[in-house]
Amino acid sequence: MNPRQSGMTLVEVMVASTILSLVMLGAVTAFRTFASSYQRIDSNIAHVERMREVSRFLRESLRLAVPDTNVFDASQRELIWLAPLDRVGSAGGLQYFRLRQAGQELILSFAPYVVGGGRPLWGSSIPDYVLVSDVTSFSVELLLLDVTGQRSSESASMKSDQKPLFPALITLRIATQSNSWPPLIVHTDGAIQS
Repeated sequence: MNPRQSGMTLVEVMVASTILSLVMLGAVTAFRTFASSYQRIDSNIAHVERMREVSRFLRESLRLAVPDTNVFDASQRELIWLAPLDRVGSAGGLQYFRLRQAGQELILSFAPYVVGGGRPLWGSSIPDYVLVSDVTSFSVELLLLDVTGQRSSESASMKSDQKPLFPALITLRIATQSNSWPPLIVHTDGAIQS
């Protein structure tokens, strides 16, 4: 009399263990792939948000630049302008701004406006701020209006004896190690249209 035995044979246990191991390996691989994809997407979103924030600030500040050629200055790698600033830290009101590339950083410097002139005291109220940290190239291009109202596209690198006119358009080109930004083209409110 052989009672019927219930249970699994050793072969059945081995097959079930192998199948369970393969399912667990697939699940771990899927979770790891999901986590790395999420990190890449999160990094890209942060980069795009940073790009939008920097572009929005520069666009608004340059648009509101005071149309005074005595305070506006541009070169191929640097741009200085005077514009109103909403309260940031201990500064507000009219501020000098200086945008320049230093090494692989795009730096924005601030200086308070002093009635009666004087040289800007960069960093006296707000420390320099790094806008972009992996810059490979930065350039400034201006669309100038001459005294007759004629437009002439000019590079920002002008002769030292030539006094720049206030630009109608300012174009900033920024390239980073990860990608190139779209050109930032700003129409200044202070430019005279003919």
